[in-house]
Amino acid sequence: MTSINFCYWLQGAFELFNPDELTDHQNEVINNHCEMVLKYDPDSELTTLVKYTQDIIFSEHFRLDLLKERINNVFLHEIDPLMGDEKMQSELSHLHNPNSHLNSNNLNSYVDANGRIVIPKC
Repeated sequence: MTSINFCYWLQGAFELFNPDELTDHQNEVINNHCEMVLKYDPDSELTTLVKYTQDIIFSEHFRLDLLKERINNVFLHEIDPLMGDEKMQSELSHLHNPNSHLNSNNLNSYVDANGRIVIPKC
């Protein structure tokens, strides 16, 4: 599994099930997927997220909201920009979340200081 596959897999699970907490079994499944990434794609720029995920899910101070925020930021700053220019990202965002108020008419209000699109949390 590549690190980008892992990000899509984990984000998909969060979007589909929107858990408030994870069970021990879910933590084990996530950890197993982290291990697959580290075995197959150990030199990816996103392995930091994978290692963070592995460390945090077994921590006694684990906060799922922080992991969700971290994966969301990876999409915003690492993965989404790979999908094309601002117009394409806006169109893809609309397809992903048709009820979002992000569209090409007000896109400039969602561009950060680095020119990256900042998509509001769903």
